[in-house]
Amino acid sequence: GDLDSSLAAIERMHELDQNPLRHNMMMAFVHAAKGETGEAFEWKDRFIALADEMHVPPTLFALLEAQLGNLDRAVEMVEQAIENHDSTLVYLQCESAWDPIRNHPRYPALLAKLGFRPPA
Repeated sequence: GDLDSSLAAIERMHELDQNPLRHNMMMAFVHAAKGETGEAFEWKDRFIALADEMHVPPTLFALLEAQLGNLDRAVEMVEQAIENHDSTLVYLQCESAWDPIRNHPRYPALLAKLGFRPPA
């Protein structure tokens, strides 16, 4: 899709719901997708600063790290999410946002820990 339109839609969404955590995470995702790593890391830093003030599930950190290409760190965060019994991990096998870690050598073990079959 049109990533510039996505940025505008995220800004509009933020005006409506005023959730800075979601706003910062989504802005980091889109800038990473656009290849604008400097901008992506700036939004990631804002996300992390907010996470110090409120509970943020490890899966959100894992998704952000995966989108930024930090795959080992993303897998570590998924492992932490498994330890914390994060219910959003039910999407690990099917949600496209997890695509970056699917070829990681530890991905089959993550699925096994969750009781999912490894990919064929």
